[in-house]
Amino acid sequence: MERKLAALRLNLKNALGVDKPARIIRGFAVITYGEALGHEMWIDAAMLRQVAAAGNATPDGVKSHFTHPTETDGLGNYLGRVRNFRVDGSVVRADLYLAAAASHSPKGDLAGYVLRLAEEDPAALGASIRFARDLDAEGAFRDQHTKLGRFTSPDAGNVANYTHARLAELKNVDLVDEPAANAGGLFSAGKLVPGSPEYQQYVAAGAAQARERFEALTTVFAHDLPFAFEAFKAGAGVEQAQRVWQARRQQAAHAYASAHNCSLTAAYSALSAQDRAKEKPARK
Repeated sequence: MERKLAALRLNLKNALGVDKPARIIRGFAVITYGEALGHEMWIDAAMLRQVAAAGNATPDGVKSHFTHPTETDGLGNYLGRVRNFRVDGSVVRADLYLAAAASHSPKGDLAGYVLRLAEEDPAALGASIRFARDLDAEGAFRDQHTKLGRFTSPDAGNVANYTHARLAELKNVDLVDEPAANAGGLFSAGKLVPGSPEYQQYVAAGAAQARERFEALTTVFAHDLPFAFEAFKAGAGVEQAQRVWQARRQQAAHAYASAHNCSLTAAYSALSAQDRAKEKPARK
């Protein structure tokens, strides 16, 4: 049992980072709380939530390019689609699904290069969003925190009182050499000042997200609650846990078919029947 749990933790851990076989970069930093270097703008908790919401509202995912595209080279720099946006403390994270075409671009194997660089030196590149600003919302926030003609940011870290960015439209999430809002690189961890209002907001938001994740896992895996608990403790979401559970189910089906001298179809049916039997008491 302990060996199986160790394998589960390993699989969940491997669900983050560079997944070369699947051509996915999982959990990379899209945008990080703090100053957007060189733009005199401040990325706050509200902006993080807006970016995550806008990204998830795009059905096919947000386009990604190798450096920001111009009017003439955007097509040749296409990398793939960014999906599964989520706020992780002071960072918005997402998964980059590299397109097969990105290995045959006019500029060569861009996908292969990005995968290798992300694995070898993730601090050497990072994500940078192209977006349209909501100037009305930015102005309203500034007016709300202006007294005697002087704007004072409510975020303790914004000592320069930069404008708090607000999102009107998320256009692209591109990979660049020096991202303005991800100084820590591709897998930026982000920072928060303990005791600040933003820190308290993130603590409260994190508790709410953890509760939602726990409820989702125990609902989806009502037939296998021990697995749901282990997935929760390992920090996995439903999608990650499902990949691990499906791999385990496939192994169990092969073992059952071998032990009972039956087909895989029959093995899956038998295992599903066992799941239903476990699930009924849990729903009473």
